Amino acid sequence: MNQRLSTGLTVLDEALGGGLLPGSLTMIIGATGVGKTQLGMHILHAGSQQTPHNGGRNGGSPGAIIDLSSRGDSQNHTGYARSMFQHPLSVVDVNQDSLACPFVRGRPEDIYPFLGYGGRRVLRSQMDVDQWHAWQSELKI
Repeated sequence: MNQRLSTGLTVLDEALGGGLLPGSLTMIIGATGVGKTQLGMHILHAGSQQTPHNGGRNGGSPGAIIDLSSRGDSQNHTGYARSMFQHPLSVVDVNQDSLACPFVRGRPEDIYPFLGYGGRRVLRSQMDVDQWHAWQSELKI
């Protein structure tokens, strides 16, 4: 697929060769306080304006916030979504095999079909070599 999704920021889109690649994972990294959460919220909102969706069911989803930190929502994703874009943030417990997705509602398996295998958290230290290779081949890494 050659069509890229705009981040909503012209300069960033140009630096990315036209925007983000649909179906890919984009990681935003940087020091504390540089605006990673705000940028991520902005990109999610821009995606919600470009991607057709119907509550996450059988349509495109603008994205999801996956917070795997043990400290919970320390970045106040709910507050950011509300203050920046007037969107309620739907939050569910990752331990219940779910995600937080601010711009659509629906069952988790409808919101993040790209995870297919259920979004389980896997640590290499929890597997032997054969299990690790089987998991990687499942992901097609």
